[in-house]
Amino acid sequence: MLPGNEFIDDAVLIREMAVEQLKEKAFLMLVTRYKHRIYQHVRTILHHHEDAHDATQNTFIKLWEKHHTYKGNAAFYTWLYRIASNEALSMLRKRKNMPQLMNDGMPEYTGSSLFHESKAGSIEQKLEQAIQQLPNKQRMVFCLRYFQNLSYAELSAFLNTSESALKASYHFALRKIEKTLLKDSF
Repeated sequence: MLPGNEFIDDAVLIREMAVEQLKEKAFLMLVTRYKHRIYQHVRTILHHHEDAHDATQNTFIKLWEKHHTYKGNAAFYTWLYRIASNEALSMLRKRKNMPQLMNDGMPEYTGSSLFHESKAGSIEQKLEQAIQQLPNKQRMVFCLRYFQNLSYAELSAFLNTSESALKASYHFALRKIEKTLLKDSF
């Protein structure tokens, strides 16, 4: 990203995408700003680098094609996150690797590593195992809050769940992870 461009508001960049002469530059700024966060998010759903890479690219293709549909009712990143989630879930369905869906419609996390280089018995591996044991919705809320640093307001818009329910899910997830880690340390 060019110096100073990180201060340009997302809404301004979306408006600039409507102007043919500014579209490519504004788009590239948005890609640069969000590509890593979107990749990390879809990686938690798809589990494989190649799939996550493809879903990330598809997300930005949709941004290029559908930027005019963003109405500003939610934060731009929430809107983009929803596109990325839909791309990842669509990819799972197409490849017939769709995990069993829970009642809340969230994909089941099947255990691929969140940590790229963890050693056997390491705290990272133990944390990953504890996360795998969480109920599906708690797992998704925990990962989005803990690893992606989303606020409860962003989570609420993204998951269409009240902030208080999300806080409870996160709290219960933390307690279960803590209990699992303490149990495994003795």
